Parts: sequence; C-alpha cells; structure tokens
Amino acid sequence: MSEKLSASAEWRRGWPVVSASFVGMGVGAGLYQYVSSLFIPSLEAAFGWSRGDIATAAAIGLLGALSAPFIGMLADRIGAMRVAVACMLVVALAYVGLASMTGELWQFMACVSVLAIAAPGCTSLVFSRAVNGWFDTSRGLALGVMASGLSVATFALSPLLRVIIADHGFRAGYLALGVAAGVIGVLVVLAGLRSGPRGSRAATDSNAPAEGATLHEALRVRAFWVLAIVMVFVNAASTGVLTQIAPLLSDKGLSGAPVATLISVYALSVLAGRLAIGWLFDRAEPKWIAAGVTMAGLIGFMLLLNAAPSLAFAALCVALIGLMQGAEADVLAYFLSRLFGLRAYNTIYGIFFTVSILGSAIGIAGYGRLYDLTRNYDLALMLSGGVLALASLLYLLMPRLRPPPP
Repeated sequence: MSEKLSASAEWRRGWPVVSASFVGMGVGAGLYQYVSSLFIPSLEAAFGWSRGDIATAAAIGLLGALSAPFIGMLADRIGAMRVAVACMLVVALAYVGLASMTGELWQFMACVSVLAIAAPGCTSLVFSRAVNGWFDTSRGLALGVMASGLSVATFALSPLLRVIIADHGFRAGYLALGVAAGVIGVLVVLAGLRSGPRGSRAATDSNAPAEGATLHEALRVRAFWVLAIVMVFVNAASTGVLTQIAPLLSDKGLSGAPVATLISVYALSVLAGRLAIGWLFDRAEPKWIAAGVTMAGLIGFMLLLNAAPSLAFAALCVALIGLMQGAEADVLAYFLSRLFGLRAYNTIYGIFFTVSILGSAIGIAGYGRLYDLTRNYDLALMLSGGVLALASLLYLLMPRLRPPPP
C-alpha cells in the first residue's frame, strides 16, 4: 500500500486524474440520461411515437448495460483509460445512429442498446477506479468532484441543446452529443486519465495485489444485498422522473424555456449534492448522510404532485430530487471502496451498475406506461415516494463506514 498522504498532497498529485474524469463523466453516456427528455417532443412530432413507446424502447435498450460486469472486469485488468476511450468512441457512434433514424421504433431501440452497452465504460464505474487510486484521505470529495462533471455539463449544455433541437432538429442535437463524447471526451481522457501511482491500491501496473474482497467474498456480505436493493429503488424513482421531466412539467403548465431552466436547476442541485455529500463523507457517518438526502428527494417527489406549480415551486421540487440524485454516484463509489476495497472494485461495481440500470429501466418504462394509462404522472410520483421511503430505511441497516482520520 502506498504511504498515506494529507488531503492537500493528494490533490497536488492527483488533480489531473480528477480533471480528466470530470470531463469524461460530463460528456460520456450519462449526459444522455439527463437531456433525453428534450428530444421527446421532436420524436413524437417526427415519427408519431407515444411517450410510452419512447419510454419502453429506451428502457429495453438500457438492458444493454448488462455489459457492466464485463467492462468492470476489463478495467480491473487493463486500466481505466483504455476502457474509457474505447467506450466513448462507441457512444459517439450510437449518437450518429440516433441522428440517422428514419422512423422505425426498432432503430431507436437498437441505438439506445448500443449506447447502453458502452455506457458503463464512460461513467463512474471506470473513472472512480482511477480516482480511488490517487485519493484516500480526501476520497469522498475527489469522487464528488469527479461525478460533478455530469452536472456541470448538463447545466451548460441543456439550454444550448434545446436551441439546437428547436432550430435545427433532433438530428443536429444527437450529432452535437456525438462530437462532445467522441472528440472532446476522448482527447481529454487520453491526456489526463491514469491509474493510481505504482504500489497504490488501484495501480494496474503494481506487482502487489490490491487489497480487499473478491466478488465471491462480497456476495456473502449482507451489506452487498442491502445496497443493491437501495440502488434499484433510488434509480427507478430518479431516472423515471428525469427522463419524463420536460413533458411532466409541460403538462403542469411549464414549457419551453422554463423547462430548460428547470433542467439546469436540476443539474446545479445534483452538482451541489455531489460536492457537499462527498465532502461530508470524509467527515461524518456516510449512511446517515445517504439516508437524509434520500428523504430530501422523497419530499421533492411529493411536492411535485402539486397540480399547478409556479416556476419557483417547481425549481424547489427538482432541486430536492437533484440533491438525492447527486448523492447516488458518491454513495456507490464510496460505499463499495470502503466496504470491499479495490481488489475487485470494478468487477463488483459492474454488478451494481447493472442493478442500477435495471432499476432505471423499471422507472423509465413505468413512468411512460403509467402516463399512457392515467394521462398524468401522479401515480408514478406517489409510487416513487414509497420506494424512496424504503430506501432511506435500508440505508440505516448498512454497517458504519468510518472515514479515515485526517
């Protein structure tokens, strides 16, 4: 194991890795999850697809992310940078496919499937391994900064993407996302992403094996299964509402520029959640923090049931939900590294990534189909509140994860 460093020393040597991961997270496949609702009206108008059709096709396509365990094992063997670059190039090709659709729903499903297959390789599943290798004392904050790249990109690009779609159509919007991933993302990751220094617990070139549990050992720990259930609940609720947020708010009287503004508010709250929660994880008991922020998300869902919210009221709702979503990436990366170490980190993370995607697929399909059934989102919001209440309680069943001493 490498010698334990102070937080400032870790940042002095590890900031390029965090910076590259920040950009990779921002323009990788995760960005589509945050901006996909901006494409729904154009796809409805161009091809006559219903919201339920689009949601179900997207949910089925997400099952392609069952590739996560394989990608995780690959990253354990060859390192984060190679895997991230390859997957970002595939994501860019998927966007080109989406821009080339002619109106058959299977084309949309196929392109989303390709996107989902490559997605795990340009998310925190891969980037967090590199960050964990360079940070221990300040690990929570470093992971929060890494994950905040997605929030910053969403905040900066959502208004621009809305204008591109409005002025030039959905095809131009997909191509813009492809350039962001395949050009900007690839160049930055190539320049800055490296495994941990030689001898560290994440270095792929270290002669000593990394410390921690194997996958088989992790599967025998109760906390593994408790956290897996929590990830299903949280992702079903948060991803379901996120992928329908534009039409949901439009149905409540907020459309056009206000919706893009609220998506930016959501992204900012996710950013604040990731940074603040990562900082708190280094200083307080993580399971209590995770439970509390999940309750904040629950309140946001319940407030969103208001029939005709003002812009300010809607902003409060999406901000609370965003804080909860911001915690999710920090929770998974931090909890897994503390519970099971880095010996099989990416392999274990790959299992959890797949579990999270299954939860997301349930939420996406559920929100779309419940809307088609009831012609509103109220039932979906109430069910989301129920599963979030259960998730908060389950966090409290997790073992204590004492942060390292300063």
